[in-house]
Amino acid sequence: RAGLHTAGDYLSLVAGYSIQNLGHVLGRLGRDAEARAALEDAEARGAALGDRQLLTGARLYLALLALEDERPAARTAALEPAQRALEGATDAGPFRAIAQAVHA
Repeated sequence: RAGLHTAGDYLSLVAGYSIQNLGHVLGRLGRDAEARAALEDAEARGAALGDRQLLTGARLYLALLALEDERPAARTAALEPAQRALEGATDAGPFRAIAQAVHA
């Protein structure tokens, strides 16, 4: 987070994590389309801010959301965000183990 220099940067980071959490909760409530939109927004914010934890967390939640879909094609589609999460998890703390489990 060394690249964050302004109050706006910090607010953007807080907003990103808030949107990520919102996406996760919406997914748990079965509101998958809204959850996916929020998580994709959080993923984009993580990439823009260079925050690996936000980026990887959003990707993991996207993968978990797809895994819980009843359609086989959607479950297969979960591999893509899980792979992206695994690639980003090398420096994102405990996310690496979770990403490996989701990808398995």
